[in-house]
Amino acid sequence: MIDKLEKRLLYREEIKDKLMDAIISGMIKPGDRIVETRWAKDLGVSQSPIREALRELEMIGVVETIPYKGCIVCEISSEELIDGLKVRASLEVLAVEEIFEKMDFTFIEKMEEMMEGMRAAVKEDDMRSFSKLDTEFHLVMIEGAENKQLLRLWKQCSTHDFTHITAILTDRPMEELCERHQIILDELKSNNLKNKKQRTIEAIQHHFATLIKEVENKKNK
Repeated sequence: MIDKLEKRLLYREEIKDKLMDAIISGMIKPGDRIVETRWAKDLGVSQSPIREALRELEMIGVVETIPYKGCIVCEISSEELIDGLKVRASLEVLAVEEIFEKMDFTFIEKMEEMMEGMRAAVKEDDMRSFSKLDTEFHLVMIEGAENKQLLRLWKQCSTHDFTHITAILTDRPMEELCERHQIILDELKSNNLKNKKQRTIEAIQHHFATLIKEVENKKNK
């Protein structure tokens, strides 16, 4: 039984999260049809926000609208997750390159706040909050590059959704996933300027390479 959402102004993001969680958990499986009227009733909302949420899920390839069949759940592709991680790694390395050109690290304080939030989410065993804070951690660094085109491309990777899917798929403890981010932060905070940029780049590359390997291992099981 699906819990109804709170009786207040609902955001499309919340409804999308509910649908995404149902897909990732296997509550609704690849090939299943998502019936808008049923979900609207279960969540206590109108069909309009359900439809909007489904459009967003379709944009990232989680569902597909098929003529005469309706909205169908797709198989989550490991290959697509891996491709996305590779693209993100390249974009975040570029962000570091630009950050070190400016030598302005004022954004680090915000990254530290995200780390504290992630650790709190770990204690509460709240994967959804953890995934959002994980995304914000990387977003703050991207914003630190002060490159609008880079930021736009990074956001187009549907980062939050794929971060959540990857975290679930790799099946690693949240505490471990959390502390991997501390390695990146430590390099950015380091007072040892020798090879600091290269060490930060290597930390990011290792971060994503580890995730890619875990997705590949899960795919091959």
